[in-house]
Amino acid sequence: MLLRAWVGYVGALVMFAAVGCGGGDSSGSPSASGGASGGDASVDGSGAVAGSGAAAGSGGGTGAGAGAGGVDAGDAGPDSGVDCSKYVGVTLDAACAQMATAMCGVYQCIPSTSPFASDSVCLERMKLTCATSVSLPGSGLVAADMAWMAASLEALSCVDVYTQPSLLTKIGMRLPVCGSAGTLANGQGCHGSQQCTSGYCTSAYNSCGVCTAKLVAGESCSQDAQCLSGACRHSKCVTLQPLGGPCTTYLDCAEDMYCEVPGKCAAKLPAGGACGGDDAACASGLVCGATDTCEAPTLGQVGASCSVLVKLSCDVFHDVDCDLATQKCVAAPPALPGEACGGSSGKHCGPGVSCVAATCVTDAQDSAACDDTKGPRCVPPASCQNGTCSAVPSNCKSN
Repeated sequence: MLLRAWVGYVGALVMFAAVGCGGGDSSGSPSASGGASGGDASVDGSGAVAGSGAAAGSGGGTGAGAGAGGVDAGDAGPDSGVDCSKYVGVTLDAACAQMATAMCGVYQCIPSTSPFASDSVCLERMKLTCATSVSLPGSGLVAADMAWMAASLEALSCVDVYTQPSLLTKIGMRLPVCGSAGTLANGQGCHGSQQCTSGYCTSAYNSCGVCTAKLVAGESCSQDAQCLSGACRHSKCVTLQPLGGPCTTYLDCAEDMYCEVPGKCAAKLPAGGACGGDDAACASGLVCGATDTCEAPTLGQVGASCSVLVKLSCDVFHDVDCDLATQKCVAAPPALPGEACGGSSGKHCGPGVSCVAATCVTDAQDSAACDDTKGPRCVPPASCQNGTCSAVPSNCKSN
């Protein structure tokens, strides 16, 4: 099962990149169901992420990019078209509380991927993540940025989160939308891109990196955030192709497009469109179903019929997976601390537990002993510093 790969995409690149620490993946999101991998599709559908942090059982969100100025990663900065006046007067404490509630609401859609042992821990730690990101030396983020991010997250439905996790990363990559670029020059030590004048820090989350100039088209890259265009494809910064432009995969095309035969970017297909097994061909909130037409994801519960070739035919985000032998949805509970995970086991660890050296290990609390290689790791946003979990970022040295 590829759920843990999806966790890596959403957990590390979303929760933390969303506050300026890290960048987007260049390979697109993996299949979350062991079925056909595929493209991102956004929105309408059941299960909106409610502003209270609870995932509503029915009713759609307003849609990806709705309300908050969209999530075009290439449109960041104070001139991004976002109406920041609606956030005037919001305090950092209030903005971080709203952002934490919104992000924990996302995790209620996908509890199997949460790094937090409970909703209350999620709220506490995400609020801390938010406040730390704004207060880092040289950070250009302001309270209004966090309020905008919260509104953007609240606009996503659970179906968005299931079918298009890259939307979450793109929200983070737009920051700052109301603040300004950071004040640290290239070569200075940093934790996150929000600190840098260039808009890019080489660090992974909560580790030290250096501020570095963004790359132009054609230069080698490993993350979307490294590129001025916001797109790293096949290890090169690229300019995404418009409608009718040449392509080899959907990753070559601009938003809301896919790569159709014979290799041209085309508008994504509505429900009922012939998708030929390609999830990327389907529009908002759709996957390519068993009949090779675009349809809403089934998200089957235990006992339902399923296909390992169809993305999200079982509700993997609530520990239900498609059994290859019976083609039925079966319970797939996470491995317990001390049990095998990842690799050939096909198991993921539960909330508040990390897979370290193929074994589930409960994450350590602040001030507890830690080891990122052997375990335990730290409860986010803390990092392992000199063998001890600390939520206070270390001082980063400049080149």
